[in-house]
Amino acid sequence: MDQELWPLRRAESAAKGRKWRPGSSLDIGELVRDPHVVKRGAIFQQNHKVAGEINIYRSPWKSALTEKTVRHRWLGEDNDYVFKKLLGMSDSEIARLTEKKVIY
Repeated sequence: MDQELWPLRRAESAAKGRKWRPGSSLDIGELVRDPHVVKRGAIFQQNHKVAGEINIYRSPWKSALTEKTVRHRWLGEDNDYVFKKLLGMSDSEIARLTEKKVIY
């Protein structure tokens, strides 16, 4: 295949026949199914407490320093550690701020 046409041909294939124009990109549905993205491990599934299995995007660039697994923190997951242990806040103070929706 002609080297100059390779990116165009690959993009057309990944976009499943969609007419490809320079500067256009894949939508999120196409991105998570793109064979190259999947092979690089840039998209992985993680169990969400409420939503169930969700797709998580991570950087496709890898190095010796790159973590093999990624654990994402959920909103408020580390509240006790941060507010009590690091900031020294009392339970009543945390409850008051939670009630006022300052923290979640």
